[in-house]
Amino acid sequence: MILYDFSGGAMFLGIVLSMRLIAEEKAQGTIELLFTSPVSEWQVVLGKYFSAVIFLFLLLVLSLPVILITTILGDAGWGQLVSGYLGVLLIGSATIAMGLFYSSLTRIQIVAGLLTAANLLIFLFFGFFSPFISQPLKSVLRELSFYVHYMDFEKGVITTKHVLFFMGAIIFYLYLATFSISTRRFR
Repeated sequence: MILYDFSGGAMFLGIVLSMRLIAEEKAQGTIELLFTSPVSEWQVVLGKYFSAVIFLFLLLVLSLPVILITTILGDAGWGQLVSGYLGVLLIGSATIAMGLFYSSLTRIQIVAGLLTAANLLIFLFFGFFSPFISQPLKSVLRELSFYVHYMDFEKGVITTKHVLFFMGAIIFYLYLATFSISTRRFR
């Protein structure tokens, strides 16, 4: 149960960490420095993305004592702990990638954060409301849900399908962010 709470915290942190990554550069006028530096758009996007993911990872490491105490005093196993932390890191990383894309679209941080939260809620609701929808739309919505793909990590199960889903979401949103920056660079 605590890993479920951590996943919500990771998504919230992903929104907060990513909403200013590029929007702040635009608001301060320092985006021109990035555009004139000898790095490409994808290097800028990856640099900002990995800095936020490393910060999220460090926060997860700092939360490890809470999980260790819960694991020792509770009935969770070490496999469930590792799997849960991997899931939390993946869902947080996907949220950061999503937020980075929305941050590249606007110069107002709050707008980027709200757009990320709205998009994330849509992905979460796909899983929550899929039981009330008939096939084949039900299967499609379940495959797009962050919640459905995270549930197995929480149970201690690591499957390639779920890891690839989050990696695909990360790559998709990082590509969109790179594309957004490259189109704005030549204006």
